[in-house]
Amino acid sequence: MELFWDTGVAYDFVLEAEEKNNINTEVNFLRLISGNTGTLGLKAGLDRTRSNTRTFTLTDTFSKLVSEIPPHYCDGRVVEENIVYPMAGKVGIDKVLRDFVNLTLFANLAPRDSAKQPDGPPTYVVALDFETSISGSATPKVEFSPVRSVSDASLAANVSRKDTHKLTLGFAIAKGSLARVTPLRSAFFIGPLLTASATTRSEAAAVDAVSQFKANNIFGARRAIVISQ
Repeated sequence: MELFWDTGVAYDFVLEAEEKNNINTEVNFLRLISGNTGTLGLKAGLDRTRSNTRTFTLTDTFSKLVSEIPPHYCDGRVVEENIVYPMAGKVGIDKVLRDFVNLTLFANLAPRDSAKQPDGPPTYVVALDFETSISGSATPKVEFSPVRSVSDASLAANVSRKDTHKLTLGFAIAKGSLARVTPLRSAFFIGPLLTASATTRSEAAAVDAVSQFKANNIFGARRAIVISQ
């Protein structure tokens, strides 16, 4: 618990919206020319597009989320998946957090730029993208009877909206907790999972193989077993 207590969290939001409103009209005029019937078609259109982009970044720590957020903070809010606008509901951060913890403890999670900062804190970043598109159209048409100067008229209206929401989520272990990472990893990976008394190197190697097999079953990971001679 102490290892992750002061872990930093950053949320970078990019909210994009594009709305289109298109209206097109068509009118056909009827005209008699020397005993013949002719038509004159007129069309007009009005296409409008509006878009906006909002970006902002928020930060937290695990300790703040646990100790400072009131228990009833989520009352009256959408806490399940939101089918129409996923960003407004549950987006699966619990799975991302679980991966961060597992990678930190069991997969030797490294700093973002381990070449320049080999002693930096383990970091984990994931990007979540959501897109919602809504559209509708209507095409009414009027035909005149008996036909006079105007034979028919139509109106076509198309409305659409597309929302693109992007969330980039980052986790970083507090630098003061780095000293606890290595001992915990050692305890998980090479700590004893069974008690045995081995009197020879081959017996000790066999016990170590069984221990690693148990670790594979517990942590759900496949690792190669290397035995030094």
